Amino acid sequence: MGNIFQQIIDEFEARNAADYNKFPPFFISSIGCHYFNMINQQQHILKEAGMTTNTRLHIIMVAPQGQQKSFWLRQFLESDNSIVKGTAIKTDFELRMTEPGYIGSKRFGDRNQIIESQGLCEEEKHSIVGIEEFSDLMKSISAQDYNIGLDNELLTTLDSGMAFKRMAAGKIEYQTHLTMWAATQPGRYNLTSGLGRRFLFIFNIPTEQSIDDLRARRRAAINIDVNVSNLFDIKTAMNKRFDEITMIQKVKFDDVFYSYLDRLRLMHFEESLYEKLALGYTLMSEDKIGSEVIVGMDTTLRKMMKLEWTWRKKIKSGTEDSMVWTYIESADNLTLERCHEVLMDLGMTLPDAKKSIRDLVKRKLIEIKNGRIKVKDQNKFLAPEDLEQEKLEKKNN
Repeated sequence: MGNIFQQIIDEFEARNAADYNKFPPFFISSIGCHYFNMINQQQHILKEAGMTTNTRLHIIMVAPQGQQKSFWLRQFLESDNSIVKGTAIKTDFELRMTEPGYIGSKRFGDRNQIIESQGLCEEEKHSIVGIEEFSDLMKSISAQDYNIGLDNELLTTLDSGMAFKRMAAGKIEYQTHLTMWAATQPGRYNLTSGLGRRFLFIFNIPTEQSIDDLRARRRAAINIDVNVSNLFDIKTAMNKRFDEITMIQKVKFDDVFYSYLDRLRLMHFEESLYEKLALGYTLMSEDKIGSEVIVGMDTTLRKMMKLEWTWRKKIKSGTEDSMVWTYIESADNLTLERCHEVLMDLGMTLPDAKKSIRDLVKRKLIEIKNGRIKVKDQNKFLAPEDLEQEKLEKKNN
């Protein structure tokens, strides 16, 4: 069967997709987690403190306008030429919805009969669902009184998968296995009440190099056709892998993996995200899956975990300021005028761009001299092991 993870990466390379080896690995891992979770909820293979673990890996991609948010959702979910659609995993696309649309409802009809309506979580309980603009969903929470419970419903359904709702016509109760892949622009969402802990973040911040690369890749992708035979082979291999996953009896995370987590110095509630990331990667990258799965560490997984650590730190520092800082860091001899121009191209207004730059100057993270702008703290978002390596190199020099 081979390495399905690498087969999918190779497919995106053949499509001339930009960043084909940077962002897809996280979606591929989520696919493995999604299918394993459906089996785990039935067979109770992986547990924590006696309770069956929910291994769904929800993803939210944070990126400015035009920076591949919808692109990757479509590449994986949208049509027959996407990676997942047409396999054993169902897919769906949504935009905005009400609380009844998300959870479902029960009401009395004209003759006092009970009328039930299924919501997304029940209709698509086995699907991976793409939401192209997560901020629209979050706006609907505060827009209308009848959506007041949607925030809590998101928390519980994305965590345990349990959906509860008491209505005059009766109680709604079921478990969903839906995995959510969402996208939003920086600063256009409010991940409060623990919602941020339910998601793995992908933070696509443009740099001077990535802007040039994306332009070149887009041109190279014109008139590129999908190799239908190759795509069929990938989907066939994925379905066979899902069959193998049904035979798993034990999952174990080895000491090398946890030793690396210790180096990242994570909060305990964030460790589960990295465990899921590693589990999904292992399930999709091994040549064959047996009855016992040992989750270890290799170069690719280490790179993915470092990226996620960095992205989460940037998200916590503020998405717009982190976007501005990262762009400035990537540019040599950057003029203030050019910086303003790019930030406006990325969706910021000029007043917001100027404010973010002023804030970064006050925090002594950037400096402006003679109309030129540059980063002062080059190590701000280095992962711990990279920071240790840099300190060692400075010491040796």
